Amino acid sequence: MTTNPTMTSLDTSRFVLNDWLTNRRNNGATPPEITKELISSGWTADAASSAALTSLRKADTQDLLWFSLCWSAGLAAVGFSTAAHQLLSEYPDRPVAAFALTVSLVMAPIAILCGWYANNLEYTSKFAVWSPSRRIWFGTLACCTAVVGLVRLISYLNMLVSSFIAPRGTAPLYGGDFAQVMVSLSVAVPLFAWSFLQWRRSNVAIDSLATNVEQ
Repeated sequence: MTTNPTMTSLDTSRFVLNDWLTNRRNNGATPPEITKELISSGWTADAASSAALTSLRKADTQDLLWFSLCWSAGLAAVGFSTAAHQLLSEYPDRPVAAFALTVSLVMAPIAILCGWYANNLEYTSKFAVWSPSRRIWFGTLACCTAVVGLVRLISYLNMLVSSFIAPRGTAPLYGGDFAQVMVSLSVAVPLFAWSFLQWRRSNVAIDSLATNVEQ
């Protein structure tokens, strides 16, 4: 029976490090647990978390699942908000609205199905939440959602300010403009909060540092 190498030997051999990481994964250690062990041996949080993630198996990462979930959720949200914007505008482009709504109706069930499968996976496997693909795609979704929401909010505030400082009647503000930005925010804010929370859950370095602070 082979014993695990001492922690000090991890700094001298990549082969020994990989072997130790594999043994820790086979023994059921999660990336945050491995990260804490490496930090206690003098590693930095970033280096420790990066090394710990390499202990995951291919079955733990589920790259296609997280890609499908985040892209389908994002496209469903974009399609719905785009269709709502067109229908609320003074001169709606109905073909564009129809196409956007079709995209949303196709992507929404895919997102729901992927979300259901992801929840079951995380319930049965304690390693799934630490997938690097999960963190990357949820982080991408959070960034894109924040950008879209801010652009819509800034655009509306610009129209609002222009209506006050421009000569009377030259820059009128319509109720549909306010309705459009409210639709954007009602979609973007919950989607950003959800995706940011999921990104945060998958961040090994932050989780390990937070645990160390609590201790």
